Amino acid sequence: KPPSVKLQLVQLIKRELKISVREPGLAPWHFASALIAGLLLGFTYFDLETNLVGVISRIGLFFALQCILGMQALQSLMAWREGHTGFVRERAAGYYGAGAYVVAKAAVDTIVLRIGPPLLFGAIV
Repeated sequence: KPPSVKLQLVQLIKRELKISVREPGLAPWHFASALIAGLLLGFTYFDLETNLVGVISRIGLFFALQCILGMQALQSLMAWREGHTGFVRERAAGYYGAGAYVVAKAAVDTIVLRIGPPLLFGAIV
């Protein structure tokens, strides 16, 4: 008998959180790059004027922000691909279903890698 969906989700979310925190290319890299970029851009665009030059500078800041967050999103795509082989084996063994895996992976990715670093970045800038 397969485990319940709730149990599958709980175990998969725990595992994905551990992977995200332990893998140096995921959460540590996202938070460190957000911290460094936030400090760098914060010092660069600190105390802007309220004239046209200041507005144009702020547009440049938003462009840099989008580039940084976009590059972070691209890097975590590799984590989805690397976990695919293990997913296929474990699903075939009946450990969990595909739906629970996708929901857990997407939830952890959204909370840890998509919401956390931009909040840190925004708090600094």
